[in-house]
Amino acid sequence: MPKKAGMEKWKKERRQQYLELKEYRYYIFCEGEQTEPQYFSGFKRLIEDNPIYKDMVLIEIEPCAAETMRVIGMAERYVSFLNNKFQELGLGKCQKNMTNIFDVLMEKGNPKLAIRYAKRIIKDGAGKTPAEIAPGTKVYELVEELAKYLPEKL
Repeated sequence: MPKKAGMEKWKKERRQQYLELKEYRYYIFCEGEQTEPQYFSGFKRLIEDNPIYKDMVLIEIEPCAAETMRVIGMAERYVSFLNNKFQELGLGKCQKNMTNIFDVLMEKGNPKLAIRYAKRIIKDGAGKTPAEIAPGTKVYELVEELAKYLPEKL
């Protein structure tokens, strides 16, 4: 059967962006449901807003709600410390599930210093189990990796 004239014009072209693979993929599974995902969403937002990396980097964040009693216990012991730091910065109290936690930490904190401290805690705990190193985590490795894609001014 012959093609009708002009049929191609009404057909939509296939959207290529859905078919192209991102060069770098990060799947982040968080213990908490809100605080950690909101923190890493800050990275995601800045990276996706960056025209250099938005088509190159994929970040998917999955809250798992798998907190352990040990994590809760450690968090409760550090609440007063965090509240004092937030009050020193004029931010009131540190609240659970702050939607702007990434922006607060980027503006008022020192991510490079936090990474240095985290590395030192892990180094000092060499030979110990992860539970014995508490409050040490290796989240700093993920933060370092994602920071490569942030705008240079940050």
